Amino acid sequence: MLPSPCLAGLLAALLAALAVWPSVARAVEDEASAAADAGTPAFAALTPLEQPLLELTNADRVAHGVPPVEFDAATLRVARRAVMELQLPELLHYDAGGQLAFVRLLAVSGIDYWGAGENLARAPTAGPRLSQSIEQALMRSPRHRQNILEPAFNRLAVGAAADGAGAVAIADIFRAAP
Repeated sequence: MLPSPCLAGLLAALLAALAVWPSVARAVEDEASAAADAGTPAFAALTPLEQPLLELTNADRVAHGVPPVEFDAATLRVARRAVMELQLPELLHYDAGGQLAFVRLLAVSGIDYWGAGENLARAPTAGPRLSQSIEQALMRSPRHRQNILEPAFNRLAVGAAADGAGAVAIADIFRAAP
């Protein structure tokens, strides 16, 4: 199924406007292709880096009396795109235009939500306790802990990627799905 001519024109204009940000333009282009595809996303399964973080998040939620979140296959591509943009020296929630990057990616993907949150983390190396270390660090941070324990959030996608030097970045995208 192809997008309508109006939508296609809007996407083309958006891509042209984002040409100064190649990684963002690639993400938007990939999201537009995924939205036009009527099939199931090819990357709907969590990797061995991502699965433990989902499980540890749910363990923390249950330990604090909050219902677990469901794996959010619809948002997985957004989480992975968000983590790909973390190749900067610092973790940034905002894009070059001053917008929350994950909110822009959710909008371009056509994903509905009542509320959403993002946790970003990076580790210098991948080790046997990487997932536990990341989850513990996120729980020690008041803002990240708030996202993890937010009762309204009922979906979670975890994107993770390692760079050539072995450093790992993760992006948790939480949402309260309608």
